[in-house]
Amino acid sequence: MGRQGKINKSTEELAELLKKAFGNVSAVARELHVTRQSLWARINKSKSLQDAIEEARETIVDIAESKLFKAVGAGMEWAVKRVLDSKRGQDRGWRPPMQIQVDGRHEVKVARLDEAVGAEILARLKPRDADTPAP
Repeated sequence: MGRQGKINKSTEELAELLKKAFGNVSAVARELHVTRQSLWARINKSKSLQDAIEEARETIVDIAESKLFKAVGAGMEWAVKRVLDSKRGQDRGWRPPMQIQVDGRHEVKVARLDEAVGAEILARLKPRDADTPAP
């Protein structure tokens, strides 16, 4: 555990450390040998450090999205499903098919048909002949 105490870094140096750690305050506190509480106390006094954390955390999401987009481009089914299941995909009309089962006592079960979704997605990704209509 780190020690409580003064952080001997400038605001600019701390901002750079936070960016390198993608906003992980615990990792920076360990590196500086101080407690998270000490580091948070310093961060809470500085709008520029708060902004650095926000920017760093947005950057890590940008990196993850970039990897996801590459996986979609490579036709990886899990990635395509993930994008289409997202709010943005749903806003564009993508809804996973649902299976509804009713038993003799009028109980209803609703389940996603992931395999059907995957088959539909893959069918849409396959190249088509010029004469073949789109699904």
